[in-house]
Amino acid sequence: MNAVKLFDLNMGQLPTKLPLLCMPGLFLMPYAKLSLKLIDIKQITMIFKALAQGRMVGIIQASEKNQKSYMVGCAGRISGFIENEDDSLTLYLTGVSRFKVISEYTDAGIDMLNVSYDLFQEDFSSEIDLDLTELLFALDVYTKVQKLDIKSSLFSGMSPQKIIAILVSILPLSSLEKQALLEKSRWVECRDTLLTLLKMETIQDKEKGRC
Repeated sequence: MNAVKLFDLNMGQLPTKLPLLCMPGLFLMPYAKLSLKLIDIKQITMIFKALAQGRMVGIIQASEKNQKSYMVGCAGRISGFIENEDDSLTLYLTGVSRFKVISEYTDAGIDMLNVSYDLFQEDFSSEIDLDLTELLFALDVYTKVQKLDIKSSLFSGMSPQKIIAILVSILPLSSLEKQALLEKSRWVECRDTLLTLLKMETIQDKEKGRC
């Protein structure tokens, strides 16, 4: 029997109305961690409102092309914050589940989202059995070619979902590639797409003589 963790949430416990935090390059996966520094007073005000109402925030990347937000993001739980002497706020978030945006609106000057988690029910399951043997082998080849200090042995003992989430977060993928991985509703699809990306990058680098 799996132990129940203090901060575990099921789909029915997550709010369907979330304050929105959106900017280019801002990216969060379920199970992953994110830290960022906020200096905008509107964003800081929103965070303090979220702290008083469940500690949940909707994290969405803004498209680099037109600055509009994507329609799939990730609900993040505020796990900590630091008020800095320069009146900025350092925020720490933990990814909980992906969502699809139903609509956007403003409440008391705060940008808000109506969201649905229906497409991403696997984010709430700890029973998913994924074989990551090929992915971790491809990771070691990729990081050797890229000269990155990331080894598959670092992820020993982690769940498959957490390993995939961390890799998507920390590997030097483009914003579009990360968004495409975020939008895969099933973890097996995310694994397979990430594997394809690693193999393609490795082949391209070898052809350019980088290894």
